[in-house]
Amino acid sequence: MGQAIFFNMTSMPLTLEVNGALNSPETIDPMPSTQPYTPNHSTGVYKRYNTDDPQSGQFGTTNTVLYVLDSGAGGKVGVTVDVSFTAYSANQDLLFFLFKEACVATCLSDNNAYLGHSGDTIVMSPTGSGLRL
Repeated sequence: MGQAIFFNMTSMPLTLEVNGALNSPETIDPMPSTQPYTPNHSTGVYKRYNTDDPQSGQFGTTNTVLYVLDSGAGGKVGVTVDVSFTAYSANQDLLFFLFKEACVATCLSDNNAYLGHSGDTIVMSPTGSGLRL
């Protein structure tokens, strides 16, 4: 079973909430300022399920991702993420890179990266209408 994994790419701590009240918010530490510069990631487990109605700890076909930087002082980003399970089956990990003003989603099975700013819907489908990098 694949997972959705979230990486903090900023110099500020962030609070992450996946699918609203279904998952308790978690804090992800900022990107280290010294080598090896490996970004910190979510510790919560967001298992992938082919469902439009994800339950607690699940990442389904339609999801909400909200993160607040530095207790609100650094701003916040909220995106909807629609995942094509034809392109990205439930056994594949999805990676989310959280930046100050945007979220980038990808899967290691291809070279597509999908960009979303606050209020956007990221459509993770090679033939979809999402903003692709």
